[in-house]
Amino acid sequence: RPRGFVAATGWAHSAKYGKGVGRIWLDNVNCAGGEKSIGDCKHRGWGNSDCSHEEDAGVICKDERIPGFKDSNVIETEQSHVEEVRLRPVVSGARRQLPVTEGIVEVRYKDGWAQICDEGWNSQNSRVVCGMMGFPAEKKVNRNFYKLFTERQQLNYRLHSVSCTGTEVHLSMCAFEFYRGNASAACGAGMPAVVSCVPGPLFATGSAHKKKQRQQQQSQPRIRLKGGAKVGEGRVEVLKSSEWGTICDDRWNLLSASVVCRELGFGSAKEALTGARMGQGTGPIHLNEVQCLGTEKSLWSCPFKNITQEDCKHTEDAAVRCNIPYMGYENLIRLAGGRTTFEGRVEVKRGSKWGTVCSDGWTTKEAMVACRQLGLGYSLHAVTVGAGGEAPGDTSASTGTGASLTAVGLYGGKGINGPSGPRRLLRFSSQIHNNGRADFRPKAGRHSWVWHECHRHYHSMDIFTHYDILTPNGTKVAEGHKASFCLEDTECEE
Repeated sequence: RPRGFVAATGWAHSAKYGKGVGRIWLDNVNCAGGEKSIGDCKHRGWGNSDCSHEEDAGVICKDERIPGFKDSNVIETEQSHVEEVRLRPVVSGARRQLPVTEGIVEVRYKDGWAQICDEGWNSQNSRVVCGMMGFPAEKKVNRNFYKLFTERQQLNYRLHSVSCTGTEVHLSMCAFEFYRGNASAACGAGMPAVVSCVPGPLFATGSAHKKKQRQQQQSQPRIRLKGGAKVGEGRVEVLKSSEWGTICDDRWNLLSASVVCRELGFGSAKEALTGARMGQGTGPIHLNEVQCLGTEKSLWSCPFKNITQEDCKHTEDAAVRCNIPYMGYENLIRLAGGRTTFEGRVEVKRGSKWGTVCSDGWTTKEAMVACRQLGLGYSLHAVTVGAGGEAPGDTSASTGTGASLTAVGLYGGKGINGPSGPRRLLRFSSQIHNNGRADFRPKAGRHSWVWHECHRHYHSMDIFTHYDILTPNGTKVAEGHKASFCLEDTECEE
């Protein structure tokens, strides 16, 4: 109807009309049918979605226009929802430090940022904002300091009467009201909302925080994330009866996912993933139908059902993507000399100088850390022997990254022994689904393929995937790669 048609004759799913770009604004839309706009229908909140663009919805409108409707290309500029939120630090030292744990809460409005009136602001509201920023908890803030500071500032208030329960994953899911028109004289009795957050152990700074981090590392965790390409995402695994296992995705939602994220020292959950989106686990499936309220300190405090053999399979393993603090790590590393922005010689920044990394002990694991730091996900190859070109400058500038790049054995290679002995050809009894979106084909051109006498077809000897071999409890015992593009199981001597 907002597009001027009288009705719809059909709908489409799974991106039938092509995958969109940008954010997915709406999910779980439930209309009664009489609404004037799709934004008036029930939904999960603006920008709150666990979908991918492969699930973009489409409509087929009836070819009959509403009488008197005039088509217009003018898009309304009045913003009626909250999208981006940030913490603006004002303390002089905090402006240069990352992560930003304290500051004035601001929301994106038109081409700038606007403030929130803090009348009625409480710790539940702060908890939601901290969760969005990647922090597990909030703490009290020196309101008087900020009141003195903001009295001298030109402010532009956008929201007021914010009321969260504390379990929301985004401020847009809380109750609030917009200021309309000129809001310069608004919030007379209040001031801008200010929030202070407690960082998780992984992002803590200072000696007291570091001590707490060491203590947590020494204590045996009962929950972990596995299979994620980035920090703060992965398949959820729990320790029960001294054995790691997964969680079935029945009733898995953002409330339960957020409890997991906060327990691990991250913020609230961005996505609660189902259907083994972060890969299938191994070993037992410990929990089913986890139903957290969102206020629990640990997943183990949430109601759940113990699993039975016929309840679930590993194709239903639950996973999460958590909000994590912005640390600016991607500004300390770059790729140079590559054909695309996704490959090249690794260069790291130490102080104000850039330098290279010596390739002694450089393997796919170190490449994985570099790719993760760049925000590019998994690594495909760990290239050595100057493949990215010679680099000028002092290579010792890179030694400061050694703490995050640990030396491990190489994938493949002639005569290389893995952690458990010589390489062997393995046949797998289970089917592992490829959750990536890359084409499953070799990169090497046809001219470089090798004829195989026994198989009677050509092989591309290009490595195009890596895998880890795990024991049933998730311990890595070996690693390997798939090289020849061959889908035929022919009995050959080698």
